[in-house]
Amino acid sequence: MVGSHQLAGEAETGTPQDLAHALHQPRRRAHVEVGVAVIYLAIGLALVFVGGLAAGALAFGVHAPALLSGGTVSVATGCG
Repeated sequence: MVGSHQLAGEAETGTPQDLAHALHQPRRRAHVEVGVAVIYLAIGLALVFVGGLAAGALAFGVHAPALLSGGTVSVATGCG
């Protein structure tokens, strides 16, 4: 909300150079922040995957997963 009041004030006074300066955002930092967010997302997904496998193994044991066709595959093939 604070930023919108600043931009509205600049637009009202009619100073386009100040408005352009206020709107200028460094793109380089945004790309770094997106990259860090993607890394955190990947780490989070890996933790959820490993935690789910561990919880499933503790609750149900490690068995060969059954397929819809009635056959089974190895645990490594089922996870991979």
